[in-house]
This record gives sequence, C-alpha cells and structure tokens, in this order.
Amino acid sequence: MAPASLVAAMVVTSLISALIRLTEKAFQLLVIGVLLALSCGVLMVLLYL
Repeated sequence: MAPASLVAAMVVTSLISALIRLTEKAFQLLVIGVLLALSCGVLMVLLYL
C-alpha cells in the first residue's frame, strides 16, 4: 500500500511542477510579447512624428 501511495504522490508533484513551469513560460512569453508590442508602438509614433 505504501509504495502505491508514494508513486501517486511523486506523480502528482511532478505534474504540479510541470504545470508551474508551463505557466511561468507562458507568462514570460506574454511579457515579451507585450514589450515587443509597446516598442513597436513607440517606434511607429516616433516615425510618424
């Protein structure tokens, strides 16, 4: 009984850590996209002025 619960706990923790890594990567991509959009907007404004 103990080994099965141990394996289940390991699987759950690995799934949670994978989810956290995925959300961190998604957040980093979101931040990079926002920064790129902002810099493009600033460049366009400067070019039009």
